[in-house]
Amino acid sequence: MPCTTGAALARFPHTVPLLRVFGYDKVINMAWGGEIYETQLNWEWDAATLDVVEKLGWGPGLDSGDMVKVRVQSADSTPVSGAKVWADGRNYSFDLPDRPFLTDADGYARIPIGVDHDRTALAMRLEASGFTAPLATFPQGAPPAETVITARLALPPKRQRPTGGAGEACFKFPEMQFMA
Repeated sequence: MPCTTGAALARFPHTVPLLRVFGYDKVINMAWGGEIYETQLNWEWDAATLDVVEKLGWGPGLDSGDMVKVRVQSADSTPVSGAKVWADGRNYSFDLPDRPFLTDADGYARIPIGVDHDRTALAMRLEASGFTAPLATFPQGAPPAETVITARLALPPKRQRPTGGAGEACFKFPEMQFMA
């Protein structure tokens, strides 16, 4: 029987298997949200589970246990709202998979890390349109209570030298071509 604790239901409310059939090398799961899908034994880490999450959305996430308060701001300290902060290395008596947390209008996101700090080695990466930031990592057993991720403007792709002929300049960009 799968782990259907309150923590798991908050983590994957639509994808938590309520019924699992172990008839052959894959497991057939009937999820809380009604989906039926195949996974390996550990459904939490299986790509098929993430496909269901992509279709139905992430749940609200854990709202109990210890949290890390993250502020995403631009280089001039302006909050970056609507950014995704992907968090990995979290532990809540079991390892939690990498998942995004959305920043609010003031640039804040709350990331649940559970109570097993000695097993938590937090890594956070930013996903925000037009911005980039280095990976924020914290050693095992030392998650912060609060942290700031400073986003800087992402550089546009480098333009290559013009090529072409017959009086037309053709500028090549990665994955695009424009005729001048």
